Amino acid sequence: MNRQDLLSLLPDCVLGEIVTRLPTRDAVHLQLVSSRYPNAWRASPLNLDVDYRDAVRVLVYLRCHPGPTRRLRLERLSTSYYGDFDHWLLFSPALAGLQALELQLQTLDVSRRPLPPPALRFAATLVLLSFRRVDISEAALHGLLAGCPALQTLVLDECVGFARVRITSASIRSVAVSSSSNLDHATVTRPRQIIIEDAPRLQTVVPFRHRSNNHSDDDESGGGSSCRRSLDLRIVSAPKLRVLGSLSTKTVRKLELGATVFKVIDRIVKHVHGNSASHEKRSEVRAICLATTMPSVKVLALEDVDRMHINDFLRCFPRLERLYLKGSQGIFRSEGTYGVKLNPIECFELYLRRIVFNGYKGDTSDVKLVKFFLTKARVLESISFRFSRSNNNVCSEEEWIADQRFRMRLKNRASESAKLSFAHDEGYRDDDVYCCGEYARDVTDHIHYY
Repeated sequence: MNRQDLLSLLPDCVLGEIVTRLPTRDAVHLQLVSSRYPNAWRASPLNLDVDYRDAVRVLVYLRCHPGPTRRLRLERLSTSYYGDFDHWLLFSPALAGLQALELQLQTLDVSRRPLPPPALRFAATLVLLSFRRVDISEAALHGLLAGCPALQTLVLDECVGFARVRITSASIRSVAVSSSSNLDHATVTRPRQIIIEDAPRLQTVVPFRHRSNNHSDDDESGGGSSCRRSLDLRIVSAPKLRVLGSLSTKTVRKLELGATVFKVIDRIVKHVHGNSASHEKRSEVRAICLATTMPSVKVLALEDVDRMHINDFLRCFPRLERLYLKGSQGIFRSEGTYGVKLNPIECFELYLRRIVFNGYKGDTSDVKLVKFFLTKARVLESISFRFSRSNNNVCSEEEWIADQRFRMRLKNRASESAKLSFAHDEGYRDDDVYCCGEYARDVTDHIHYY
């Protein structure tokens, strides 16, 4: 039976867009199903994913393709390839006009992770810049950023060599930075402070952490080590900032939004168990000065939610529309840092329409927090609960969900139309997953769009 080559029926412009957006291997495989692939491939911008297995193959592609290259991802590379890559990064005509550069080095050896100097060649045309496990000095980083007039997205993950990032850019729209919590060598200079000095088009700021680091950060001792790894974030001027997250004691040690200051505060919590008592050192984030608000922010993500003073954040962002929450870990959990008797909060009255609760466990602390929102948010349309399959070992999943719905039944709901939905954490993707991004690749894909 003859199979019709449907791809060959597509217009050249459509086939070209398909080819250029596919990862390297998929684009190569396309020639097996489309007779027009070779011409479409040569006429379309390259989209290159390179790791240690593809190095030789990609060099062949670059010799056969006239360019240009839209995106180049160098992934899991070791320094043994630097000689070859330095040469074609510097001289390959197909890389002229590169728009997206994503560099991830494989080794964790601090002395062997320099930024390849030819990477600076692309500064003038870069729209996306993503570095992971790269050693770059503060002067070199700021020089690179100053030479990127078209840069829209910056992602720095586990990078070392600099303590401060200052951003002054008329083009940048998204920034994501993680502290190098896996690199605790005494001689390593890790990022400590992010300062957004002047970014008139900035819409998204995401300090993030790694899932692989969570086990060391979620202990009930208060996360003192994680606070030392977290960042100071200062936003001086970003009038169009729309998305902020994910904020927790593990990502941000101090947050300055104009004249408003949030800070991690340590306190001792006493837990009574019958005739015995225990003490827990806890780190919480609260506003120590709430002098200005940021009405431009529409999306906020908070992790370790019962360690965050939610009232302070809601007042700081009066026109918040979507709120992403993630439950805290550890043995002890508080009843939350929110109150029952409050002055009216503007986002509750007019704007907050959607809440997504990731890592929902359904314990007393979680239920009370949900009831707080149900009794206060007047225009709330939905609350989505994302829970683990192993969340409950006593009853069936259907019975557990039914019990949760029963516990949330209220006579004094602020919004009678608010819908509650339950789904598993695994495989869940949302249009705005800002508090679930725990890998540089996930964060990059979510905050940057071509």
